[in-house]
Amino acid sequence: MMSRLRCAIYARFSSDRQSVSSIPDQLRKCRQYAARERWEVLDGHIYTDEAISGASTERDGLQKLLAAATQASTRPLRLRRDRDRVS
Repeated sequence: MMSRLRCAIYARFSSDRQSVSSIPDQLRKCRQYAARERWEVLDGHIYTDEAISGASTERDGLQKLLAAATQASTRPLRLRRDRDRVS
C-alpha cells in the first residue's frame, strides 16, 4: 500500500489588496484540493502571513514553512492556492 502524500499549506494576504477573510478562504480551498488528491494535510504545518507583501521573503510564516521543508522528519509537500501567495 502506498502512503499518502503529506502536505503543508501556506496562505498570505497583502494589506492593500485583500481582506483578513482571504486566509481562511485560501486554507479552505487548499484543504479541499488536498482532499480531492487524497493528500494528508499536516495540521501542525499550516503557515500564514497577514498583511505582508510578497515582495520580500522575510515573512515569518514563509520562513517557518521553508524551515519545516528542510527537516527530513517532516518534509511535507507545499500546497498553495496561487503561486503569487509565495512570491
